[in-house]
Amino acid sequence: MSSDNIQIIRLDENNLPLETFDLFKLPRKAAQEFKEQLEILINRNYKEKEYNFFKDKVGEIVTGIFIKVTPTDLVISIYGIYKAIIPNKYKVYRERFQHGDKVQVLIREVNFNENGPQVILDRKSELFVSALMTNYINEIKNNIVTIKKIYRVPGKISKIFIESDPANDAIGACIGVNGKKLEPIKTELQHEILDIIRWYDNPYHFIKSYLKKIPILDIQEYDTVFKVVIADSMVQNAINANIFNNVKILDECLKKEVIFYSLTDFNEEQNSKIQEEVDEICKFGDANPKEIFELLLQYSNVELIPLNKISEVNQETIKKYIDYLRDIELAHFIELGGTRELFKIVKELPSDIYFELLNYDICSIDDIKRYENAFELSRDTNIDTDACVLIMNAVNNL
Repeated sequence: MSSDNIQIIRLDENNLPLETFDLFKLPRKAAQEFKEQLEILINRNYKEKEYNFFKDKVGEIVTGIFIKVTPTDLVISIYGIYKAIIPNKYKVYRERFQHGDKVQVLIREVNFNENGPQVILDRKSELFVSALMTNYINEIKNNIVTIKKIYRVPGKISKIFIESDPANDAIGACIGVNGKKLEPIKTELQHEILDIIRWYDNPYHFIKSYLKKIPILDIQEYDTVFKVVIADSMVQNAINANIFNNVKILDECLKKEVIFYSLTDFNEEQNSKIQEEVDEICKFGDANPKEIFELLLQYSNVELIPLNKISEVNQETIKKYIDYLRDIELAHFIELGGTRELFKIVKELPSDIYFELLNYDICSIDDIKRYENAFELSRDTNIDTDACVLIMNAVNNL
């Protein structure tokens, strides 16, 4: 086609030829309109390509150059030519930059309007910290270690919960020798504290991992709450470590409220509950509340066991061991008129024997003395003969 014969084909909605024009034969006004429309189409096509390019980069970290600050945002140049913005809601207020500073940013979202793509950047969210960790730590990039959750107070601290195969040292993999792996991340975050915490699905292990150097004496789980008991001497250490201030993080992770107790406060609360139950029992009889309360304390001579000594023990067994009032049903024993002497006998025996005695209305020394020997007691109660021998010997030694 010669330069003096340029054909313009007008297409219909199905891209089929509709009309053909010779560009050089168009009137001057029509040629000018064609030029303007062509420039608009070329410009729009270029903007759409820009938009598609940045849309595919959403969620990625890019390095930009700080240009200036405005009342509503920070202006950052990315890819050398394009000006993007960090809105006030995505910037960290304590961060300060100079013109020309290199800044790593997360492409948060891309919007399209008549002026072309608008790229929104982010340095404030947990997504930004997660992307930095992924970029700098190969174990996370290669999915050997997984980031489960991040809780961030921008400019101050980020708590990063990680998970991996139990055989792997997930925290060591993220920190590196003497914290070398975290140094570039801390530098980029302008020396924000990074707290790496191992994630466990088991709530007991999770709480222990979160508290780190604060020893746990006991954890009790209820329908809507976890009660965590620590030694009196550790309370100040927990305060210094801001454990109590950050308890909302535990609440969100475990989907239950977490309440911390010193050992003294926890025991006082438990004793108060026991006293309330004893008072309720005494409404229906002549029992002395003080004596019953002392009896309960004697029977409940249970020491709280540190989790590190029982990590492999069934947690339900531990709960039953501690929640002795519900398991032993001492209230039922008192209602049946049981004596202190019989109680002294059965408390040395397995609890299932105690229940068997109650089932056969044997709740006093006289009830046992009706039997001449252990074999008769075993015959009438179906209790193991050896256990009946122990019971009869205990009665004869009173």
